[in-house]
Amino acid sequence: MKLPISALAIFLLSAQIMLAQDSKESKLDGSIDLGLTLLQGNSEATNGAANFIIKHIWENQELELNSQYLSVRNYDINNNIAETTSRLYRSELQYNYFLSNDKEKYIWTNLGYRQDKPTGLIKRNTGGFGFGYQLLLFKDCDLNFEAGLSYVSEEKSTTTQSTVGRASAELDWELSEALSMISSTELLNGNAIRTIIQDFGLRYDLNTDWFLKLSNNISYDGYPANNKLSTDSRWHITLGTNF
Repeated sequence: MKLPISALAIFLLSAQIMLAQDSKESKLDGSIDLGLTLLQGNSEATNGAANFIIKHIWENQELELNSQYLSVRNYDINNNIAETTSRLYRSELQYNYFLSNDKEKYIWTNLGYRQDKPTGLIKRNTGGFGFGYQLLLFKDCDLNFEAGLSYVSEEKSTTTQSTVGRASAELDWELSEALSMISSTELLNGNAIRTIIQDFGLRYDLNTDWFLKLSNNISYDGYPANNKLSTDSRWHITLGTNF
């Protein structure tokens, strides 16, 4: 019941915002980037990536949808064998309600989905809520902290359902007029669930509409599926546009 309740809460909050947005200033923006890397030599590999982000911001509220696809496919030329070693689907919808005009403290609730069958993760659904704190470290450098509870329903070789603690941090730093860095870490920790997701990205703006991005995604699972490693790391270069 916990996941549907969290979904209903986000829906009701979103509907309330939509009804009131005519009388308030709002902003809608987002980005999409795609990449494909081909490696050839004694062996061949194909790495694919797609990222989609859309955010709607009101005076003291924001709603963000973040979706990601990452894949790795290896080819053994000598034995004519192809194997997909990773195919990650990942989505998260999060709503933040800021408690003051300076937007330092806020309440958050979110829903998440993750799947990577080649690594043993059939699916992981999450839904949670908690408190967040946002501060400006120095000019053009923001740091967010979040803490709360999350309900996790995870399916590997067995199915696990548990309420766990969630903590996250995100750093957004504009290094120069064209170069920026974003780094985020999320921890889920509880009974039979222990995961850490680390995302790192360097983004270079080619102009006001287009950008290049170098990304690294690291996922750690304290309870990996049978005969699977606990840590995966992926590097990607993508070309994207803002909208």
